[in-house]
Amino acid sequence: MPSDLERAIRASKRYEAILAQRFNAEGRGLHEPLDSVEHKLDRDAVRALRLVATVRNKLVHEDGYDDIKDKRSFEAARKRADKALKTNTSGFPKKRGIAAAVFIVAALAVVLLW
Repeated sequence: MPSDLERAIRASKRYEAILAQRFNAEGRGLHEPLDSVEHKLDRDAVRALRLVATVRNKLVHEDGYDDIKDKRSFEAARKRADKALKTNTSGFPKKRGIAAAVFIVAALAVVLLW
């Protein structure tokens, strides 16, 4: 069974990779990439990802913080982040995606009516 530190690091690395690949996030760690793309994500997903990043940072950097204090909250945040990142795979914010769809429909209408 992996340690709390290992679980937090693995989750953070996975989220960093997903944010970089799917959302073109930039920055170091998990907080910085999240800063660069949080406008593309649901507020609950951002909160969940920030909790994972904060727990990971405390485990790595704070003396005496050797295990996840609230494992239930950490696991719930991890599950919310997993769900959010799997369902929002387009990399586009909702408003931009809707605008693109409207543009495509309008362009098709112009072509068909011409």
